[in-house]
Amino acid sequence: MKLKSILSILLLTVCVSLVKAQNCSYTFSGLVEDFHDKSSIVNATIFIKNQNKYTTTDFDGKFTINNVCAGKIIVEISHVACDKKVLELNVSKNIYKIIDLEHHIEELNEVNVKGAVGLKTKTSQETLIKTNTLEKFSAASLGDVIKNISGVSSINTGNTIVKPIINGLHSSRVLTTFNGVRLQDQEWGIEHAPNIDINAAGSISVIKGANALQYGGDAIGGVIIVNPSKIILKDTLFGKTIASQQSNGKLFSISSSLHKSYKKGWFINGQASFKRAGDFETPSYNLTNTGLNSKAFTLHTGYKNFNKGFEIFYSNTSNEIGILRASHIGNVSDLVSALNSNVPFVTDDFSYTINNPKQEVTHQLLKAKVYKRLKGVGKLSFQYDYQQNERLEFDIRRGGRSSIAATNLLLKTHSFKSDLNLDANKENTYKFGVSGAFQNNFSNPNSGVKRIIPDYNKYNLNAYAITDFRFDKIVLNAGIRYDFEQINAKKYYEKTRWNSLNYQQEFGHLIIDD
Repeated sequence: MKLKSILSILLLTVCVSLVKAQNCSYTFSGLVEDFHDKSSIVNATIFIKNQNKYTTTDFDGKFTINNVCAGKIIVEISHVACDKKVLELNVSKNIYKIIDLEHHIEELNEVNVKGAVGLKTKTSQETLIKTNTLEKFSAASLGDVIKNISGVSSINTGNTIVKPIINGLHSSRVLTTFNGVRLQDQEWGIEHAPNIDINAAGSISVIKGANALQYGGDAIGGVIIVNPSKIILKDTLFGKTIASQQSNGKLFSISSSLHKSYKKGWFINGQASFKRAGDFETPSYNLTNTGLNSKAFTLHTGYKNFNKGFEIFYSNTSNEIGILRASHIGNVSDLVSALNSNVPFVTDDFSYTINNPKQEVTHQLLKAKVYKRLKGVGKLSFQYDYQQNERLEFDIRRGGRSSIAATNLLLKTHSFKSDLNLDANKENTYKFGVSGAFQNNFSNPNSGVKRIIPDYNKYNLNAYAITDFRFDKIVLNAGIRYDFEQINAKKYYEKTRWNSLNYQQEFGHLIIDD
């Protein structure tokens, strides 16, 4: 017999011996249940891919696969109403495994068909604006978009300053959140519009009623929720660019975004926009000094899957806004003359230049969030965010002081919050949360003008609880909230006024400095 034949016989004998030696007497069994409420999942498929063995769960969600071979096995668990799950196990003995599946995928698809995907609540007190609508308002402001909703209007201070009104309320009575962060900016006057770039939004919700208590006890009018684009958990890279041109004011706007995500859950998104407008016009004359120069960008990264995740988000918005030059008056006589005139006192030729009076506003937001789903309970999350809002308002001033801001405000806010969403019971859901914040407002004294907003430190501590009860086709929504707020403010008085009002007796012990 040839040597080659002898070696082949020996190799075949060894292989046969190895196959016979492999132990395939183990049992793989377990239970497949819903992650939220631990209910059994019937007819789920359990497939051992590398050994080509499979079975399905019974009425109790249990399964058993016999004659499993020792070593590493790759198990794929699937169900028509669930997201597929893959496990890698080492078999050296009988294995019993409890497997959790997310069993709400089909429900979300049903909501999507009805056009309600993305809603924060299940009541008629919420209105959702989707991406395809927002893209049509790329060159507009937040107030321009949401005033198309029933019950929402706006205050327009010129063409580029638009402040939302909900149920007749505005400013501090209407809260705005951006990617889960309550916007903290100078909102004292009607000319202080929210500092949000509409191009950074993937969707916008307007919430009224008890569900607004989750966001703040002072949300009497309602809450405007601005969310970035959704994270797609696939290996994908996509982006978009929107450019628009408007004849009035020769406004030009461009926005571009790029999104990269991975099937395993990692993602990074970036977005930037630029908007420029000159003097707007009426049919008869130019509105001198009503231009706009706006720049904004966002960066969003993190890790996301069903069980856990984290995210880091940064946003920077900078606006230079011209105020109609003819609106500047020095006394009541000028005001009367302006009201009786058919044409503004100042009507120069078109220009992109923005002179005094004007606003320069920069808003920065940094957010870090982490969440974890608790089996059979719900979702627990923790969040910290920091915001810095700098507002400069320039007026027409004598003595060469026009380059010095008449109002110079710097607002810094540190916030934290924790939320627990109990959604294991599909019929009744509960939300609980606590939050706190520290805020410092500083008015730069170099403005040479008496402070319109005092320097202050503000401390907040809040807690809320809301619930949805479902009775057949009826949804009952209820909520309760407690807010504690303390403000330590510094107020300045002229000595003559202090003395004439005899404040020394009552407030003398509160004097900080002379």
